[in-house]
Amino acid sequence: MEFDLTDLSTAVDTAGRKLDAFVETQLPFGLTIVEIAILRVLDSEDNQHASNLAKAVGRAPTSFTPILDRLAVKGFIERKSDPHDRRAVFIALTEKAKKEKVYVGRPVRHAALTLKDISQLMDALEIIDRIRT
Repeated sequence: MEFDLTDLSTAVDTAGRKLDAFVETQLPFGLTIVEIAILRVLDSEDNQHASNLAKAVGRAPTSFTPILDRLAVKGFIERKSDPHDRRAVFIALTEKAKKEKVYVGRPVRHAALTLKDISQLMDALEIIDRIRT
């Protein structure tokens, strides 16, 4: 069987964007998926360099500052100077973030999304992962 990988990639990308948009309507405090990912990484290991944190969530360090700015404005992270490197900063969870635990998964119900659908999506992701390797 032959198929066009570009068409497949476009379909997967479009579906992913739609899923992201839906998921973000379910998140508290107007957080985005990448912001939740950052908070989860910090929950597992707090006080990380911004560059390491960017790498952990798959973002370029050069485009990461605005994301951190939004999290700081929302009161979920704080920046701390690195005493050994004036150019670097540590990113840490605030007490508000630790108390609210907004980054902990919550069950979501949607009439058009069944457990079988989720299982099939997970299977498709495994196939995509095999394609990449």
